[in-house]
Amino acid sequence: MLLRRVKVEHGTPEAPDNGGPPLWLQLAQDEIEVRTQIGAGGRHDLLAQMLRMEARLTSEYPDMPYEVKTEFNVRLHARRYSEDAWDAAVSWLASTDWFLLRGRYLGYV
Repeated sequence: MLLRRVKVEHGTPEAPDNGGPPLWLQLAQDEIEVRTQIGAGGRHDLLAQMLRMEARLTSEYPDMPYEVKTEFNVRLHARRYSEDAWDAAVSWLASTDWFLLRGRYLGYV
């Protein structure tokens, strides 16, 4: 998201054109949202969970193409790297052409 600061005569950030809250308030709300997503464990716990998911992904699907892996990680991130996120991403993965072809090649299908 690209943010730009617009100054009015008095030097305060101008409200956006859509009539929403001023830019400083939007930034504060974004910061609160990020901190809420991190949770009580803090950013170290979130990072540790992300690394566990990445290791799991690499060990279970070592030959996954970059594009598929990127979409898989987007789905994990959208649900904060939870086990539910993993299950949903694997369900999506099972519907991809790559997964179906891989299953045939490995003799699963």
